[in-house]
Order: sequence, then structure tokens, then C-alpha cells
Amino acid sequence: MIETKTVATIPAQLRNSDFGFVKLGKKSKKPFEKDWQNKPYTYEDIQPWIDEGGNYGVQGGYGDLIVIDADTEEIDKVVRGKLPATFTVKTPRCGHHYYYICKGFGNKVVLSKGDEHFGEIISSGSQVVGAGSIHPDTGTMYEVANDIEIAEISRDDILTNLTEFIPSKSPFEELVEKHGDPYYLKKGELTGINESFWAALLDAECIQLYEPTEKCFYRYDDLTGLYKDISVDVIKQEISRRMLEISRENNIDALQRKRSMAVLNNIAGHLRGICEKRNAFDRSKRKIVHLLNGVLEFKSDNEADLLGFSPEFYSRNQSPIPYDAAAQCPRFLNELLYPATSPDDAILIQKNAGLALLGNNLIQRVLVFDGGAGRGKTTISLLFQKLVGSDNVTELRTSHLAERFEVYRYLKKTMLVGVDVPGDFLSKRGAYVLKALVGGDILDAEQKGGAGNFPLQGNFCVVITSNSRLQVRLDGDIGAWRRRLQIVRFEGPVPVKKVPHFEDVLISEEGSGILNWALLGLQMVFDDIRRHGDIQLTADQSGVVDALLAESDSLRHCLNDCVVSDEDGDLSVSEIEEAYAEYCSSRKWHPKPNTIVRTDLEQLMLELFQTAKSNSISRHGKSAKGYRKVKLKP
Repeated sequence: MIETKTVATIPAQLRNSDFGFVKLGKKSKKPFEKDWQNKPYTYEDIQPWIDEGGNYGVQGGYGDLIVIDADTEEIDKVVRGKLPATFTVKTPRCGHHYYYICKGFGNKVVLSKGDEHFGEIISSGSQVVGAGSIHPDTGTMYEVANDIEIAEISRDDILTNLTEFIPSKSPFEELVEKHGDPYYLKKGELTGINESFWAALLDAECIQLYEPTEKCFYRYDDLTGLYKDISVDVIKQEISRRMLEISRENNIDALQRKRSMAVLNNIAGHLRGICEKRNAFDRSKRKIVHLLNGVLEFKSDNEADLLGFSPEFYSRNQSPIPYDAAAQCPRFLNELLYPATSPDDAILIQKNAGLALLGNNLIQRVLVFDGGAGRGKTTISLLFQKLVGSDNVTELRTSHLAERFEVYRYLKKTMLVGVDVPGDFLSKRGAYVLKALVGGDILDAEQKGGAGNFPLQGNFCVVITSNSRLQVRLDGDIGAWRRRLQIVRFEGPVPVKKVPHFEDVLISEEGSGILNWALLGLQMVFDDIRRHGDIQLTADQSGVVDALLAESDSLRHCLNDCVVSDEDGDLSVSEIEEAYAEYCSSRKWHPKPNTIVRTDLEQLMLELFQTAKSNSISRHGKSAKGYRKVKLKP
């Protein structure tokens, strides 16, 4: 072995105060000081050691310095041919060290093909023997081969040009490279947990998101294409299990003892930040229908393509019916729909069935099935629910609409169904909530015993069936109700022979056909909105709504038609009540109860005739309650 002394000084290109250096043993390539990665010397600090005959190393990472340690001609050829010329050191075994400035490179990369080693990319946490040091085996010097300025280069340029020599990493290795080691060791003892690593590990192992408004985690299911909610407790259990597995794989028992509830809570908090996605399930601008065997995506021309499941659809609602473009539904049409309704109303039902599948009430209307019992209302309503999927439907309790926690029940649902509700449900307290549920309004959803309120957008599809004559409490908002109501009157004959659970029979025999019928209805809605901006109702369908609103405002209509101003006239309350009853009878309307008439009368008389109630109207020698300066029309 030939003895060679070290160079007396560090090369000028390495005299950078941002660079880090390490003491190597004399005639050695290895650092002899513990924790050397975190205790770098400056070039000035390391010089006395060199003067004493010691070798030195140059640390990667400090000052964004990296070194391509090329052990073979193959690597040399790539670097010289594709990367910029830079400060270079020749090794005693005819390899080369190519020095570069590269921001954000990360940890060391081994260059290899299969079992054959070609070199390394020295970066954070690693070092390369410096120029002037002596090789321990050959006794020869590491010599400067190209004394030029250290070139700058991007990480992508290095990895792209050396890609054939960079073996693919396991997901775990990639996480370590990006986030650091999963735990911290000092002198062989576990000192802490890298919480961000564990959060990133769980995020990498499954597709999930955190909806901050709902304060809820969701995880994607490959089999169904759905995001399903998952509790924080389950997430913490999974984190704990992975920590246990890795502690056993690496023989670090102390890691098991670090699985405290505080640590698990902190990791879950990190995970929230990583996978937070606000309004992930917003359906307002989406045109997809999630089915049993794929996702139908409607294009700008309203035609649809059947696509495979994907997390990019952000779906948590699925119809349980498979798509079959050739399927038909003759029994449904001929034995249920057409006998029960008019042709125009059948189309209106079809359009609303399509909207129910979409899960977004684009037309912002309530669909009401009105008529006597046994005429098909409930069966068609149940078919709607089976098309949409029972998991996506909940009961609309019309008597509870104004209650504090009621709206929370609608979370994650797309359809609300009220069955056989009283005819006066639109006159009850809370009817105003119904308008908000379909009108795109933001409602406060509060969970009983939960963590406060969160906003819930009212774009639900609402279907209500009633066997009673409808009544609406208008509260002066006729226009709003006219925009919100669709009424289908079931006036067909009662079937002579009823089929038990007919909706189940139809879904079993013709489910995909009924699905196609509803999808065609959805295309009709898209076409209506494109052409007219809203669903198109026939004159008769609009007339049904207008007639209901007129009847609901019957007292106003009666006063307008039957009462006039007269300076010398007066009318008692009982005379107005009698006139009102006759007026409703002539139109086959149901009059309001006298208690409601008397309450509403005061406001209407003041509004229409500027007269207040008097307690001293003279009738038959007695005082009666009534109104002055008005009389009945002749």
C-alpha cells in the first residue's frame, strides 16, 4: 500500500459556510462521532482535524448540497451526458463524486439495478469522503477532477435522468422519505413519535376524507364506489394497530408503550388536516346517478355514459338498481301508473322520479300526491323510495318540522317522504320549513347531544301523499307556494284486485326498466331547464295549484268578491261568516273554521277596507261585533 498524505486544505468550491462537514477516522471512510448528522462542522472548524492527518466527510443536505457518488462508468456516462458540468472529485477506485446544489431533494437514494449496485445520491443524513482524504484500502487520495463552480439542478432533473437506476420504493419507504422516520431514537432509546408520519401512513393506506362542516370522517369503498362515514374511535384503533405491527417488525417494544390516548388523538388531528375536504358531497353542480353497477354521468347534451366507480365522484348515495339500457316496465306502466293518473300527470311523476335518482331537487318543488285511498299514491311513493334506495330516504314528519333537532335527521339523505299526512299539514306550524327544504336554503342542523349546529342545504326531493283535501296557510306568500308546489290528483278507479306489496313485485320483475323510465324523466327535466329555466307544467297542472291556493285564501277572495266600501254601511261578523259559507259552497270549497275566520278577518278588513273591528254594531236592538263603512254587494 502506498502511503499518501491528505491535502492541507479543503478545496475552494467547498468553502461555503452553509455546508456541513464531519470528522472521519484517520485512513477511514466512517464517522467516529455519535449523532454526527445533527452536529455538522464548518469548513473552518474541520480544518484543524485535517491538519492532524484525519480524513473528513462532506454532509449532504446542508446548504442544499447533494453528491452523486458514481461507482460505475454507466452512471458517469449519464451524468456527463445529461447533467450540467459541476465540481467533481475522482475516487481512488476510479469512480467520481459529482457535487450539485439541489433544493428539497430529500433523503439518500441508492442507485442500482436488481442486485447490482451502481452508486448513491448523497443527501440529508448521509456523507461522502472529501477531496484530499485517503482511501483506507488503496492508500491513495480522493482528487479534484474538475475544479469548477458547483452547479445548481432540480430534483426532477436528477431523478428523471437517473430513473433507470432508481429502484421503486415501497409506499412505506416513500412515506419515510417524505415525512421522516415514524419514531425518534437517541442512543438506541425511543424518545418520541413522529405523529405526522402516522397520519400520513393511514392516509396513504386508504382513500378517505374529513368533512369539517359535519365533523365527520369518510372512507371510500372500492366495491360500492361510496364514501361511508367512519368514527374517530375506529381511526384511532387502526393507528394503534399499525403502531403495534411496526413495533413488532422492528423489535421496538417501547413503541407499543407510546400508544397513549393523547398521541392517538394528536395523530387523528393531523389526519383531519391532511384529508380535509369541505363540501365534498355537494350535489348542486353534479349530474351523476350512482347505480348498483356503475355511475351514469350526464354530459352537456343530456346523454349519459355508464362509468366505473371512482372516488372522484364523491358519492355517498347509491340506487340499489342495476342499469340495463334494454330493460322495460310494461306492468308498472299499464297496471299502476296509467290507470291511476292522467297522461300529463304521469309525465310529471316521471320527471320527479328522475330528480329523486339525481338526488338534487333542481326545480325546487314539493311533489304532492292527493286523492282517495287505494288509488296507487302510496305504491308509487314506495317505488320512488326503492329506486333511490332506502338508505337515502327518511320520513318527513310534517308535525315535527319546527322542532329543534328535526332537520338533523335529514343529514346524508337525498329524499324525504311523508305518507298519508293530514290534508292541513301545509297550514300547520313549520310549513315554512318545507319551502326551505326544497328551495336551496341553508338550514341549521343540530344534533341532540352533539357538538353544535352545522349548515345543511335544502335541495331534497320531497314526496308527500295525502288522502285528505289539502289546505295551505299562505301567510301572504302566495307566490312562494305557487313556485314550490306540484300536485297530482289520483282520481282513477280503485283496482278491483289488489296485488300485495305490488311495489316489491314490480322492482323484482322490472326494476331496471322502471329505472330507465325514471332516467328518461331526468333527461326531460334537463331539457326543460335548458329551454325554459324550469320544469314545464301544463295549464291543468298549474290550475290545480292555483285552485288550491285560491281555496286556501278563500276568505280574501270572498271579501274581494262580496264586500264593498260604503260610508253609511256596516256588517256584523256573523253576516260576513254567513256570506263566506255561501261563497265557499258555490265553489265547492271547504270553508275555514269560524275560529280562523274571526282571527284572519280583522287583518283582512283593515288591509282591504281600512276599517277596524267594532263592538257596537247595532243589530235587532242589540250591540254586535262587526265592521263599519262596508256592505255586501247586491
